Amino acid sequence: MKLRRPPLLTIACLLTAATTLTLPVMMSRLPETMGTFITLYPLEVCGASLLAWIAWPRRRDLAVILLVVAWLTFGAMWLPLLAP
Repeated sequence: MKLRRPPLLTIACLLTAATTLTLPVMMSRLPETMGTFITLYPLEVCGASLLAWIAWPRRRDLAVILLVVAWLTFGAMWLPLLAP
């Protein structure tokens, strides 16, 4: 039995991983206190999207939670960078 993933999941995982393309903009606005968090951000997001894609056939709820946490992390990283 072949375990199939919906195309929408693949697109969601790719878009989630694509948020790491904003890293150069994040680095240009970086406060000194967030250095470690910004450098670990691509690893966390790419890992979460890969694990969500792998987990889909057996644990769909876990896959959705991983993608939501990755998007919440994206928002949490931008929130202090956009403050005036």
